[in-house]
Amino acid sequence: MNLLARAGAIDFFADWIKSIMRTSVFSHYTNGDYPCTVRDYGELAQHPRDGDEYREEVTSGSILYPTLGVWLAILGKDEAFKELAEFHRSDDMKHSTWQLWVPDETSEEMFYRDLDMHGAAITDLNFNGSETLIEQVNKEIVASSDFGKLSAVRLGLWPVILTACHVYRLPVPIHFWTMGTPTHP
Repeated sequence: MNLLARAGAIDFFADWIKSIMRTSVFSHYTNGDYPCTVRDYGELAQHPRDGDEYREEVTSGSILYPTLGVWLAILGKDEAFKELAEFHRSDDMKHSTWQLWVPDETSEEMFYRDLDMHGAAITDLNFNGSETLIEQVNKEIVASSDFGKLSAVRLGLWPVILTACHVYRLPVPIHFWTMGTPTHP
């Protein structure tokens, strides 16, 4: 996301984010290949399976939807943000914890070698308006100072963090979203 934004492809980027959001929500409603929490490739190959119990289990949490929500808010795509907020409030998602992730005091020791679970989840996200969500995320960025204490960040080697996130299947910390985040008219 940051790459497209930094490359000046803001309109393409905004349309892409809206498309990902709408396709994901549509897939959920139609029992298509909707986003899920399954990590095992064998299970993922069988996804989705029938049954409300299965769907509820594999959609118990999401980092995708709130990430899309933050980007829709940043890009000023209020109509698409409202669609996502309605989905968040729907009966289909009441069981799901939408969350963002930040490193914590244990992350320095765990991050680079994937020794154990680390970091903190930001839950109870406020989707009552794009400005409200952006304000909440900005407060969380300020409050979670452990990101700046990571050696890779202190030494200017922040791509190591992105690589570790990719390799160990961790969300990109929300702090990256403020590093040259574009504005949209």
